[in-house]
Amino acid sequence: NISKTMYDAGFGSVRNIGTCAIVAVITDNTLTVANSGDCRAVICSHQGDQLMAKEMSYSYSANNIEEQQRYKSEYPDESDVVFERSPGDFYIKNRRQPTKAFGNFEMKSVDFNNPRNLSSEFGLGP
Repeated sequence: NISKTMYDAGFGSVRNIGTCAIVAVITDNTLTVANSGDCRAVICSHQGDQLMAKEMSYSYSANNIEEQQRYKSEYPDESDVVFERSPGDFYIKNRRQPTKAFGNFEMKSVDFNNPRNLSSEFGLGP
């Protein structure tokens, strides 16, 4: 894994890198949508003179109450697993808003939480 190799070499910032994505595929008469994180897919159509919008994806975000409940049930001993920075603005462990994303290794594996590689943004590390 190239990310782990870079991390072990002292490049601690790879632990913070992540991204969200959304993909839509049309085959025959079927639209399939897949997403990670807080990306949103919306399909629009005309109904008479009105333009209608329909959500086609689920928001994997700390602002989503269902995601907050999922994290609280998965980590019942961590009182700070869902953190509200300001009214209605939620984060997981006060670090990430998307709850499912590619990367963001610091939230997924203890292998990416070596104190010597922690960035100065958290006031930690050498």
